[in-house]
Parts: sequence; structure tokens; C-alpha cells
Amino acid sequence: MKTSHKGIGKKIVIAVVSIFSLAATAQEDKTWRFGGQWGFHGNQSHYNGGMEQANARFEQQPFGGVSLSLLARYDYNKRWMFTSGLGIATFGFNFSISENYSLRQGRSLLPITNEFGVIEIPTMAYYKFTPNCRGSKLVIGAGIVQTLIGEQSSTKTYLNAEGNTNANYLKSECFFKVKDWPSAMTGYDYVNAKGYSKYFESATLSAARIQYFEQKNYVNAKKYFASLQAGAVNQDNQLEALRGLVRCNYQLKDYAGANEAAKELLTRKGISTDDKSVAFLVLGKSQQANNECNGAIASFKSCAAINKSAWGAEARYEIAHCQFITGNYAAAEKAALSTIKETGSYDFWVTSSYILIGDIFMQQKDYFNAKATFQSVAQNSTIVTLKNEAQQKLDQAIAEEKISSKVN
Repeated sequence: MKTSHKGIGKKIVIAVVSIFSLAATAQEDKTWRFGGQWGFHGNQSHYNGGMEQANARFEQQPFGGVSLSLLARYDYNKRWMFTSGLGIATFGFNFSISENYSLRQGRSLLPITNEFGVIEIPTMAYYKFTPNCRGSKLVIGAGIVQTLIGEQSSTKTYLNAEGNTNANYLKSECFFKVKDWPSAMTGYDYVNAKGYSKYFESATLSAARIQYFEQKNYVNAKKYFASLQAGAVNQDNQLEALRGLVRCNYQLKDYAGANEAAKELLTRKGISTDDKSVAFLVLGKSQQANNECNGAIASFKSCAAINKSAWGAEARYEIAHCQFITGNYAAAEKAALSTIKETGSYDFWVTSSYILIGDIFMQQKDYFNAKATFQSVAQNSTIVTLKNEAQQKLDQAIAEEKISSKVN
């Protein structure tokens, strides 16, 4: 089976050795000459990143290929000449991953061949001169070569992959290594669907991480994290499953589900400060959704006290929002200003705080300051959703001010 992939993240270093000859004999001035060449070249390439287990079993063998070039030379005068052209070449590597093996049991390898197409555009300048009176002639030159690496073509050979849990897992480890997420998901999903095995936990966790971090599919990620929570024996993997469920439910705005997972996460040993902060945040969100604003404020304060990143920024804003909902406008304004001061690097929550301050002015019938606040956000914000929200509230403030003026 052969497929092509574009834009796969990797570090590739290419060393190309070719033979290029130019005649240094007499020629006519201002004359074009054309020709071609072919040859063989080598390469050096390697992949970065990936899982430790994949690295331990991962092998690769770079290979070169054949190159073909069309060249043009322009003889400007007896001293100077210039060359350029177009070259086409291929290079690649074979890599494989092995299953666990011992001295008594031979290795079982799953090979994959990756090949790349390359276009080279060399541009060179040469200077010819006679260094002595013996008639010797020397040529020196310098230039650049523009290299364009095209698509990756992968040829995969599966050994007993169909219906075999081990082979499917190892196949997916190879694809994970080269960041081919859809192909990696095929094998991981197969292993997960077969139920518990020696690869179940690793495959399910990898599938969940691909869905959450790489493909941003929080529904599918939640499914795999839930499967891992239900089937994992390893305590670290159970902890990873809970972390994933908290974050997936948060992203899906299922704050009740996030809260249940967060409560269980907080009972576990070895949790990080980040775990605690996101748990307090989703707990506050759940309480806020149930109109338990006092409890929500306490949870948000617990989050903000231990987290200075995005989780803490959102918690600080939600403290101000809860104060606004309960009609405590003075406390809401103070909390919003605190968010702006302490959360300068998180534009979304800073801008949201400014809009909240505008809302406070509206509740106080201070249309002048409300309009100024909304207008500033509408004109200067780079976040489209907040920019549009501010514009809508500015229009509303103008309309309400007109009505208020007529009444008075």
C-alpha cells in the first residue's frame, strides 16, 4: 500500500554528493552552452521526538538515489562564466520497529519505506585565470543551491497486521513516530477495541492524546480517556485518564462531568499543582452553572491562588463575573481591574474584563463611561468574538442612552 503525506513535522538533514565538470578550455565570449548529467547521491536523515518505547525499538537506514540534471552555462568572457540548471533527485530511508524479543526468540520487524522527491536549482559563478607563466589554468567558483523537498511517499509492509493485536500496536508506534496521526489511530483503535492486553493501556493513552492534542477532537478523546480509566491497572495511567476526562469535559463545557472527574482527581496521590488548579476551576464552573456563586467564588479563588497561567487567568475573571451576577458591582469592578493587572499576557481574559467593566457602567446607568469602554474594545481588540460583542454592547448603550434622555 502506498500513500502520500504533506507537511509531516520532522528534522531532515541531507548531504548530497555529485560530480559536476566544466570545461576550462577556450570558449567564445557571450555564448550559451547546454548539457545534462546524471549520477548517484547519498543522504543523512533522522526523525526527532516520539515516545520512549518507540525510540527504543526504532531503527532506520537512510538511502540515496539517482539524480538527473539539466544544466546551462553562459561564457561571459575569457575570465568569467556562469552556470545554472534544474536537478531532480530522490532520497529516503527504511525504518522498522521490533516487538519485544529475547535470545531464544528472534526479532519480528515491521518495515516502512519513506521516500522524498527533491528539486535542486544550482547557481554558480566561475573565474578562470593563469597563476604562472607555465600555461597552467585554474578555475575557482562559488554559488548557491536552492533545494525544494517535495511530498513524502510511504510504503508500508504489514507482517501479520490484520487480526493481530501486537502487529497493529507496533504499526501504530511507527506511525506515531512520524506523526502520521490518522494511520496511528487505526492500530491504536484496533488494540483498544480488543480489550485488555499488554498493549491496551499504552495504545489507549496514545489514542486519547492524539485526539486531544493533535486533532482537537474532545468527544473522541473523552471516549478513550474513559476507556483507559475503566481498564487501566497502572496507577499512573489511571491518573492520566482522570486528567484527560477533566480537561475533555471542560473543553466540551460539560462542567458537571468535569466536576465529578475533578473531585476524584483531587483524592489521588501525586497530583500536580496544575491538576489542582484545573480541578478547582471546573468545580467553580459547575457551582456557577448551578447558581452557587458563593461556592464558585471560593473555588475560583483556590485556583487563582496556585496558578498564574491560563487556568488562573480564567478563574480571576470568573470571580469578577460571579460578583457581577450577584449584583455586587463594586466588588466586581475591583476583581475585574485585578484581573487586568495580574493577567496581562492573556488577552482574552483581559479583554473580557474590560467588557465586564462596561457592563457594570451600564448597570449604573453611566452611559458615558460604558460607551467609552465598549468603543475602546471594539476598535482595538484583535479577538473577533470579543470585538463583535463589544460593538453590539456599544450599540445597545447608545440606544439606551437615547431612551433615557427622552424620558428625562
